Amino acid sequence: AFSAARAEKYSAVNADAMPMDEALLNCGINFGGVVVCGYLAYRDSQAGQANLERIAKGGQLARLAINPAAKEMERSIKTLSEYRRTSRVLICSGGKEYIEN
Repeated sequence: AFSAARAEKYSAVNADAMPMDEALLNCGINFGGVVVCGYLAYRDSQAGQANLERIAKGGQLARLAINPAAKEMERSIKTLSEYRRTSRVLICSGGKEYIEN
């Protein structure tokens, strides 16, 4: 176990040992560094989790089944991902009369 008396005894025996006040200052600095690095790691983890959730929502939207509004394609049901790079998609919901207005 660590105790101040034991540390004093060790530093008295070893003349080249670091002074106690300097050693405690270094321990405080190291502890502060651990706290800051821990906080940054936690924040990075939270940001990564939020990014994964955003990607998952994008995947759900890509699997969305849609009916094209064009008359010639009226009976075909496709997923939104099939239009990803070829078209701009406008999502409208409502009855036929509402959408036509």
